[in-house]
Amino acid sequence: RPCPLTESFAEPKAAQPLPLQLTQAFETNQFQLYQEVIAPTDTAEATIEHREVLIRLRNSHSGQLMPPMGFIPTAERYQLMPQIDRWVLQQVIRHVAKAATATSVDLEHLRYSINLSAASLSDDSFVEFLQQQLSYHRTPASSLCFEITEMVAIANIQKTIHFTTALKSLGC
Repeated sequence: RPCPLTESFAEPKAAQPLPLQLTQAFETNQFQLYQEVIAPTDTAEATIEHREVLIRLRNSHSGQLMPPMGFIPTAERYQLMPQIDRWVLQQVIRHVAKAATATSVDLEHLRYSINLSAASLSDDSFVEFLQQQLSYHRTPASSLCFEITEMVAIANIQKTIHFTTALKSLGC
């Protein structure tokens, strides 16, 4: 079962259109992050603990958590994915930095996998944003792993090569 990475304190409100809810979700703390441990089948080779970061949106009317497929297509249609990806990245980096200072977590043996959208892959300023966040929070890039779908990678092969090369040079 996924464990919360962020806490949501938003009160349920009257129903509002999803695009409006998405644009307000950053201010009203409607996004919720979870982490799910990715366990290897061969535990003898498990030197690094991998965790996938999962995002949910709290429905402003019912208070129920909405899975990604309930809001990601709308976020893509309204060009909100770069903002969502940056929010997720910032929250994860803050979480990692806080965990490293509050506990004896060995960041060399912990990786957080973050799903990225095609829009962020194509965003020339995303890697710079990542570098700024890592530097500001003094978090090692090696604690992050980025996931993109095969369809996105193939559709944007040159951008994918450039992006992955830049991430590798940071230490991701």
